[in-house]
Amino acid sequence: MKNEALDFFMDSARYCGFELPEYFEFNTLLKQVQKTIGDTPFGDCCCADPADMDDVNLNILLNKDGKYGVRPLTLPNPFL
Repeated sequence: MKNEALDFFMDSARYCGFELPEYFEFNTLLKQVQKTIGDTPFGDCCCADPADMDDVNLNILLNKDGKYGVRPLTLPNPFL
């Protein structure tokens, strides 16, 4: 069950829930993260509490209407 859940979330289509251009491909990055971390427990992966870390995620502003309206979206750090 654990591997099924991990495989589900480590898929590029599920990592990002909004539409991006085709050249944004996360599978290579996610596979490298999965290979690097492996079965390491969460406590051993982080030296600090992720809630106390600033700027670990990628913030993107998407244009909503072609004018000045934007929507902030966040891509989570795959290592966390």
